[in-house]
Amino acid sequence: MRKPPSQSRTCRPSKRLTGGCQPKDVDDRPNSLPAVVAHYQAHCQKRAAAGYQFYASRPSLEDVVKIAAFAENPAAKRDGHQYRLTNEALKKAYRRLPEADLRTCTTVHQLFTEIEDRIGQITGIGPLMVYDTALRIGAFLGLEPEKVYLHRGARDGAKVIGLGKGKDTLEVSELPGPFHRLRPREIEDCLCIYKKELKVIHGT
Repeated sequence: MRKPPSQSRTCRPSKRLTGGCQPKDVDDRPNSLPAVVAHYQAHCQKRAAAGYQFYASRPSLEDVVKIAAFAENPAAKRDGHQYRLTNEALKKAYRRLPEADLRTCTTVHQLFTEIEDRIGQITGIGPLMVYDTALRIGAFLGLEPEKVYLHRGARDGAKVIGLGKGKDTLEVSELPGPFHRLRPREIEDCLCIYKKELKVIHGT
């Protein structure tokens, strides 16, 4: 459980697919949008890049599909995003993913759509699992998101700054200027990690 907001804040490694971090509350916690982005860059960006590289460096598409289907993180454990999913749901995902025509996809959005068609109807599999799977496989294929995908924590972060209502994605240009220093996948990560700080900053 997190400490109360009055405590100090820093970042620690998480089980996120990108190897990002989850912040702890600190005295110098970010109190503006530029500070949030700077804090992410200082404490989370390198870990996120290292985690992303883990999937990009897999030996084959078959290998990355397997670890993506079973939601494995670089520590060879279940990713924190998918820890509530049943083994049966993940096994079904593994059986169905090879049916997807992944090699012909040229964008993460095409990957997302193809993967959603294959596993999106499995009980327990939601947009977050579909996005994480597309991001993991996209890393291997050399594809990065061109938009900011909104789901759960990222949607909450966007909502408190008045964005994303009724949308599944945001263009980077729709976000405030400080976020333009980040890649779309990093913006998604940042919105999720710092949603509580953003809520305080915007007084919502």
